[in-house]
Amino acid sequence: SNAIEGSLSPTEIKFVDGQWNGKVTITQAKENVKLSCLDFFTTPHQGQSNFFTIEPAEFSKLQILLPGEQGTPGIFPGKSGDVKPQVAGEITPVTVHAIDQWWNPVTTAKGTISLSSTDEFANLPMDDSLRSGSVSFSTMRFNTPGNWKVAAMIKSDPQILPDTSSVVRVISG
Repeated sequence: SNAIEGSLSPTEIKFVDGQWNGKVTITQAKENVKLSCLDFFTTPHQGQSNFFTIEPAEFSKLQILLPGEQGTPGIFPGKSGDVKPQVAGEITPVTVHAIDQWWNPVTTAKGTISLSSTDEFANLPMDDSLRSGSVSFSTMRFNTPGNWKVAAMIKSDPQILPDTSSVVRVISG
């Protein structure tokens, strides 16, 4: 398949009398996906599907990304990278995405996002609305050196799972 590695299951199948029946799961939303199958006989046989599109599932949770992190739609755990240390009193950009159960962005999601922090002296930005399934906060400041987290929740829908960030190391400025 041309799906991203880690987003397709199963990756190998076993034919019985030249056939296979089963379910295929692709967790990454993507356009122009094509599945291929190749056997390992002396004279190989190959088959391909037509191109198709995988749409994100419904909006089910939030995802916080901090400096140094990138989203990895469709691939566990949904993000990669290490959070960069932040300086107390300086702005820490925080991005919150509306995502489905497989970490795919849901650009149609709406709602108001609220942030909180384990740093009780942090300057928290005002609540803001998702735009195209995302919101970037540019006024967040940790004010105390230490190891802290940020949490995001959506006020308008308690069914949407909130998110808590990775630990942020905050150093003196």
